Amino acid sequence: MSKKLLSFLAVASFVVSAFAADEAPAPETEKISQNDNNNTMSNTTSKLDFIEQNGQKFIHVSTIGTVDANRQFMQNVNLVNQQRRQISILDEARKLVSTKEAQDALAKEIENAAKKLSENNTTMAKSYGYSLDRKYIHAIVKTRVFIKLTDEEYKKAKDDPETKPEDLLVKGDDKFRLIAVIPTIEANNDFRRNVQLVQAQRNQLVQMKQAAEASSGEQKAKIEEDMKKAEEVLVKNNEEMTKRYGFSLARDYLMEVEESKLYTQVNEEEFLKAEKAAEDASLAADAKAVIEEAKQ
Repeated sequence: MSKKLLSFLAVASFVVSAFAADEAPAPETEKISQNDNNNTMSNTTSKLDFIEQNGQKFIHVSTIGTVDANRQFMQNVNLVNQQRRQISILDEARKLVSTKEAQDALAKEIENAAKKLSENNTTMAKSYGYSLDRKYIHAIVKTRVFIKLTDEEYKKAKDDPETKPEDLLVKGDDKFRLIAVIPTIEANNDFRRNVQLVQAQRNQLVQMKQAAEASSGEQKAKIEEDMKKAEEVLVKNNEEMTKRYGFSLARDYLMEVEESKLYTQVNEEEFLKAEKAAEDASLAADAKAVIEEAKQ
């Protein structure tokens, strides 16, 4: 195994400051993808902002427009999901206890937890158009990717007149520099798939290395042969990631979601109603523009 690949296996972390609630699994492929939005189609022609996925339509209900707001949104989503799981656990416990006293105590806990969850769910609906009663797509629109720097690299970057102050980031003892801005939903989908791909390939190589060390003879030789092929694929993909994003498995990163959109699943009747409302709003805006132009 090459020294270059060993550095991939020994280090690298990818810290996510704000991320989608449900990540897609690593794709069943060996190659880095680009603009391959297979299963999800974003609307580009209708006045209504929507996404179609697996035959289901999701309409835009809110835009979350800052790093802090996206971080807060994810904290809120995690909170209501934890509260819902807590209620489920309490309910299962209530079914198992044998005394009425214990059942009543758990029922009271469930009632209090359900009240808190209902209040938080109402707040989420008002703030984001989000409700636990619906299915959603949390689409990442814009991501800023930072590479972790050594103290020496940070000083050099800070002293460089070409470096913009907003491109440097300090979090505790860690220092970062902006290396890429991922600007669209499609580009973010590709980026995340590609990161998952190379990380999955790296993990597979770690497992193969462990298997080789525990083997001998023909079995060991076969594993090492497979490792060599897998190494060639990973090195090639890592080089492509470095070329495209400045990302390498040999470095540590921080990813901050700067803008995202929330889409909620709707049935056909709800979709047609929303589409009509969007068309009416567009016509009203056009009419207002004509009136304003006529006044001038």
